[in-house]
Amino acid sequence: MRVTVLGGTGRIGRRVAIRAAEMGHHVTVLARHEPREALPKGIGMMSGSSSNRAELRTALAGAHVVFDLTDAVKHPQRLVAGARAVTDTIESLGQTTHVVVLSILNADTSNWSYYAAKEAQADVYTRASFPSSVLICTQFHSFLDMIFSRARGLGVILAPSGTSFQSVDEDEVADELCTALSPDPRAAPWVMRGPETLTGREAAERFKRTTRSRRMIVGFRLPGKIGAFFRTGFNLTSEGKRGYRLYRP
Repeated sequence: MRVTVLGGTGRIGRRVAIRAAEMGHHVTVLARHEPREALPKGIGMMSGSSSNRAELRTALAGAHVVFDLTDAVKHPQRLVAGARAVTDTIESLGQTTHVVVLSILNADTSNWSYYAAKEAQADVYTRASFPSSVLICTQFHSFLDMIFSRARGLGVILAPSGTSFQSVDEDEVADELCTALSPDPRAAPWVMRGPETLTGREAAERFKRTTRSRRMIVGFRLPGKIGAFFRTGFNLTSEGKRGYRLYRP
């Protein structure tokens, strides 16, 4: 099959592009930026944006499956605009294309702009005239790494208080997304979660032990809307497919 990966140089997009190529598919990546590390031979690379209709048309023409793995934490409105542009382009091409998108567990319960945009992005595709699949995930292991590395300059490891995490491995997420390349892909959204639930303190202790850090662990309260989301436990679930790779920084 011909596969197009939007955002194919990012954390998940790159993994999906490589796995799809390994499965024998013809893969093209459309991304705003060139990858820091060159993609393997055989994967086509196009520099461009999902907001540019001409570039999109070239990237999507003839595609049987499109993965929208674009990310824009600082400019979340781009996610929705991009999904609309992809939808319009596919419909104007008049082709049968299956779109696969990655979303966040319970994003619909948060009014944080990024989570709201991720939910709206998925909604654009589920309402489109062509088939789509939505994989809903808990946070990635790298999200915890980011939190614990943030105060490195202060000599401490910040451990979110009153919060637990169920982080999942990025490689496993990419593998799960690629199940949509099967002859009978999922039509309904499905969930993937991490293999264990760790408190912020437990995760921080594991980070310190594994990285052999000498920094002191200090509890802190995650601020704002995202902090409220985590403290309420909306990032946790007992449903869906359970990953098996534990958090190992």
